[in-house]
Amino acid sequence: MKAAKGAKGTKGGLKWGPYGRSVFKRGGKGGGEERRNEGAGAGAEAEGAWGWVEVCGLEAECVLGVYEEERGKERPVTMDVALEVRTGAAAETDDFGKALNYERVEEDLRMLARVGQFRLVETLAEKAAAVCLGYPGVRRVRVRVEKPGALKHARAVAVSVERGMRSQE
Repeated sequence: MKAAKGAKGTKGGLKWGPYGRSVFKRGGKGGGEERRNEGAGAGAEAEGAWGWVEVCGLEAECVLGVYEEERGKERPVTMDVALEVRTGAAAETDDFGKALNYERVEEDLRMLARVGQFRLVETLAEKAAAVCLGYPGVRRVRVRVEKPGALKHARAVAVSVERGMRSQE
C-alpha cells in the first residue's frame, strides 16, 4: 500500500500522517473501502464531543474592595476561566470558525474588570461566569478570581465558582 501524500508511512494497513494514525484501507490491491480511524476523537462522535477551553492567569485591573482606600484606584486581579464547549467539530476540521474565540473571552473579561467597580471578589467571579455563559455553545464555566495582597499574611485571596446552563444537551 502506498502512503498518502505527506504521510510518514504505513504500518499494518494504517496510514500514518504528520499527526499520527489517520485513515486505513480495507480490501485488496486497487480497491477496498477507505475509512477514517474509528478510535477516540474521530467521526460524528468527535463533532459532538465536549471539552474544556481554559484561559489561565488572565491579568486585569479593576476597582475591587470594601474599604474606602481600596475604592479609589484600580488593583490587579488574576482570573482562571474554564469553559465547557463542544470541541469536537473544531478539532475534527481544524476550523477556527467552529472554536470558541479565546481572544474574545480575554477582551470581554478584561473589559468587565476595567469598567466594573466591585466590593467583593465573589461579585466579580459571578459576573465573569455570567459573561462566559453568554457565549454560544458554552454549557458550564468555572471561574477563579484572585485578589493579590488582600490579606497581610497571605499572597492572595481567591473565589471560585462553577455555573452551568440548564438545557444545553
